[in-house]
Amino acid sequence: MNRYTSYVVGLLGFIFIFLAIDIYYKYHQFSDYHKKISEKTVSSTRAEIEQILLSEKRRLDLFADQEQQLLTALYLAPNNPVKQQNLKTKIDKYFPDMLEYSIADSEGNIRLSQETFEVYSTCRQNIIQMAKHGKPALLNVHNRTDIKKQHYDLMVRLPNQSIFFISYHIDPIIKLLAKRQTEHHWLFVVNRQKSRQLEFFPPATFQGLEHSGMIQSATEFIASNTLVETGESARIQASDWIIIDQLDPDYRNSKIISLLIQHTIVMVLFIVLSVVFLKLMRKEITNNSNTRILLKGVEDERKRISMDLHDQILADITHLSRKVSASEIVDSKNINAQLLLITRSIRNVIEDLHPNSLDLLGIEATLQNYIQKNSCGGGIPDYSIKIPEEVDLLLEPYQRYTVYRILVELVNNIINHAQCCSYSVTANHNNSMITFKISDNGIGLDRNSGHHTSLGLNNIKSRCQMLGATFSISDNLPCGTLITLSLHIPQVKIEYSI
Repeated sequence: MNRYTSYVVGLLGFIFIFLAIDIYYKYHQFSDYHKKISEKTVSSTRAEIEQILLSEKRRLDLFADQEQQLLTALYLAPNNPVKQQNLKTKIDKYFPDMLEYSIADSEGNIRLSQETFEVYSTCRQNIIQMAKHGKPALLNVHNRTDIKKQHYDLMVRLPNQSIFFISYHIDPIIKLLAKRQTEHHWLFVVNRQKSRQLEFFPPATFQGLEHSGMIQSATEFIASNTLVETGESARIQASDWIIIDQLDPDYRNSKIISLLIQHTIVMVLFIVLSVVFLKLMRKEITNNSNTRILLKGVEDERKRISMDLHDQILADITHLSRKVSASEIVDSKNINAQLLLITRSIRNVIEDLHPNSLDLLGIEATLQNYIQKNSCGGGIPDYSIKIPEEVDLLLEPYQRYTVYRILVELVNNIINHAQCCSYSVTANHNNSMITFKISDNGIGLDRNSGHHTSLGLNNIKSRCQMLGATFSISDNLPCGTLITLSLHIPQVKIEYSI
């Protein structure tokens, strides 16, 4: 039983390792798949946003270049209504998607605007940076509280150090993000220079970020500089914006839990099957043990009966025979002959019940003696018996007697039914298996006659089953029958006595 338990524990260990590797492989397959989605989404969306920004920036630079004289004049005299109208007409033509336009000095003060509004710190910083370095340090999204619109500014510096800029709605970019966002993924933009402040995002992404606790407010994004393995990020050219595609952590966690549950169910199923198997094996081993005890008990009883017959009945008959011989009873010789026949019959019964030569000489010699004793008539086929001594040493006494009786029954079947010229009985030992082979060159087994299911063969099969042995019958090509008897035995060290 311990051997089977070790096998089962080893198998369960192998299955556990296999399932762990399978979980690892499937999760990485899942991660790689969504990683590729993130990479593709970030790459294509970044290209489209850059196209929007660069296109608007080129248009702004071209307009400022062409209308430099008009912009400078308005900077110096912003209250000129004719030039204001002229500028408005041209801007409406060049920039149909703009929110508003403005001209500011190098300190961030508005000199001319489509509408009068307060310049907030974010916008002022951009104007000052543009005036000093020729480009704004940041491209920021910020609110116009007076018109409740988020916007970003594109700027150009004029020769007189004044700044002309156009404010754009953020809605087109948000719609682009919403369009490119894939299932179970978040797509949003943060500002690299402002502690990764959340710049803009589709509504569904904000709900997911808020639900996951990745943002504290509408503008503060909590994240490390490195994304998890299922995310991807890239900087958008001509800005300090970083576009991020991130797999929903809840979806990722649910996938991990799903894999764990599936493989746990499989593992539990294997454990249940293993427990059932061990219980069945324990039951079978118990049955085999009971069978072994039963067979041993039968052999002990046979031995006791044979000893009783030899020591009591046979002794009494011998004593009676001597009395008859010494007496003057009429026909004493005939009575003595009958007693002698009875004595021989009893000796045969004793030998059949418990052949003593089996313990002394082994299966091979005992079987040869049996064949020689019962081959008085003619037409007896030639035979060959080769059973190594180690086979006798490996078999327990009850196994040896049972195997011997099976071989005797098979030899009798060959002599009576096979119509063969010769037959052989061999045995060999390989690891923990002893195999007996009984072959003849007779007429073979007629499977249509029903002889292969006769009482004799059924008795042999029953004895093999009780012994825990396997029994098979096949054709012995080119003619005859081959019978194989295989018996599993524990591996033991054989000690030969000299």
